[in-house]
Amino acid sequence: MANKQYRDARLQVRVSGLEPADYHLSTPTLSLGKVQRQSLVLSISPHLPHGLYAVRVEVESADGWTGRFAFQHFAG
Repeated sequence: MANKQYRDARLQVRVSGLEPADYHLSTPTLSLGKVQRQSLVLSISPHLPHGLYAVRVEVESADGWTGRFAFQHFAG
């Protein structure tokens, strides 16, 4: 995650497409300083039933900005 603004940012991260027990997010909130970046880790359970999962990560800042990232995860 990157904050390219010259003011602090607080971000809320949500994951959809998987049950909460099937993934781990390193943190659901990030506090970023001015022009700063941090890594966020999404771990998906190796015990998911076989199949293709449509996963969506949504990030929202306190000032109303929203970003989305979608991908497919194949569990085999």
